[in-house]
Amino acid sequence: MNSSPAVEKIVFHADSLRLEGFLHLPPSLPAPLVIGSHGMLSDSSSPKQVALGQKLAASGVAFFRFDHRGCGHSEGIFREVTTLEARCRDLLAAEDFLRANFDLLPDLGLFGSSLGGTTCIAAAGRLGDRLRVMVCLAAPVRSRPVIEAVKADGGVAASDIDLLQQRLAFDVTMHLAALRDILVIHGECDEIVPPEHAYAIYRNAAGHNRLIILPGGDHRVSDPAHQGTVIRESVFWLLSHLKGTAAVSYK
Repeated sequence: MNSSPAVEKIVFHADSLRLEGFLHLPPSLPAPLVIGSHGMLSDSSSPKQVALGQKLAASGVAFFRFDHRGCGHSEGIFREVTTLEARCRDLLAAEDFLRANFDLLPDLGLFGSSLGGTTCIAAAGRLGDRLRVMVCLAAPVRSRPVIEAVKADGGVAASDIDLLQQRLAFDVTMHLAALRDILVIHGECDEIVPPEHAYAIYRNAAGHNRLIILPGGDHRVSDPAHQGTVIRESVFWLLSHLKGTAAVSYK
């Protein structure tokens, strides 16, 4: 038992690739688990995920943030290994590893930012009843905004754009009706993923859901006030739907 929240480096494998991440552990176990999935050109060091991990661990929930294959410190060449299906397998492998090695309660929550939100949506149907709650931040339901973002970023060679466009083609609208208890957060002025994607998730998901549109907000949530809103509302939503937590005392 820990006397205070701790952070532990984790190494696991998905499709024989070595992936790395960090597990924010609450003072005592067993505890519910939340897994974070980062955006396409991001990694586990995202300030939003770090802050979320700290807040959740202090509230009795384990939070795992990791680098998807081809990103951060995980193995793989980005342009060769990045697909939505592959990212789903990363997430599922992370959960399997954590449950095999830590004393965790059945309840599972997901937090996904940008393509990470799409990953959570696509993987949800494979997680069964243990998936209790989800937060999607600036998540696209179709791949076109993601491809356009890659082109604009300049971090991927022009010769690789066509390959990525083929590998990253997706439309997850068919998965939305199976979602429940999802918090959707989106910037009003998101320059990469139009807010219509957020409305599509909110309107088509089943269960008790919530939509927050950040006034004037951009894709990266660069406004410190918006960052605070994302963390505060995400933590409250996750705690409200995971058993054994005291959500009403947080907000």
